[in-house]
Amino acid sequence: MKKGIAVCIMVFLGLMWSTTAFSNEYDFRKTNWGMSMEEVAEAENALELQYGESPLPGESYEAKAGGLDCYINYYYIGDKLTSAEYEFSYEATLEYLCINNYSHLKEKLVEKYGEPIRDEDIWIDDLYKDNPKNWGRAVTRNHLLRYAQWETLNTRITIILAGDEYGNIALKIKYRSQRIKEFEEEFTVKEILEVF
Repeated sequence: MKKGIAVCIMVFLGLMWSTTAFSNEYDFRKTNWGMSMEEVAEAENALELQYGESPLPGESYEAKAGGLDCYINYYYIGDKLTSAEYEFSYEATLEYLCINNYSHLKEKLVEKYGEPIRDEDIWIDDLYKDNPKNWGRAVTRNHLLRYAQWETLNTRITIILAGDEYGNIALKIKYRSQRIKEFEEEFTVKEILEVF
């Protein structure tokens, strides 16, 4: 009888622990994929909301990540959150800082998610490849693209450092729902049904 009660108590405590442990899990910051714009705004407790020009209607917040100034951009399909990103400021992407900032942020991601499943330096032009002090210049001239990627059950995380033909540098950490196809299909079906 005592063993039965002890087993029941252990099962009960285990269930309580798992509910508590997993109810605090988020996909990105304090949000989960599938949340509405209003739920995200409430979760962010944001005072200023800006709608940016992006391929998907989104929200943007100013913040810091890894000690660096950035924008946090949220993207939706329909009214469901499907992806988000940290887009680092101009200062963080200056030619002489971008390589160190990329490495710093990547280390933070390794601390949180472990070793990446992909970790690539793609040399489009290897002019500066043998001179790491000029890798920032290589990025600026679109000679070097760096990225690393992690996956969790719900999310694909990618850090990317890239330049373009105009000398602009982008440093971003992107979070994307693993269920994005499901959200796209659901939204497409809803749009078709609204037509009829």
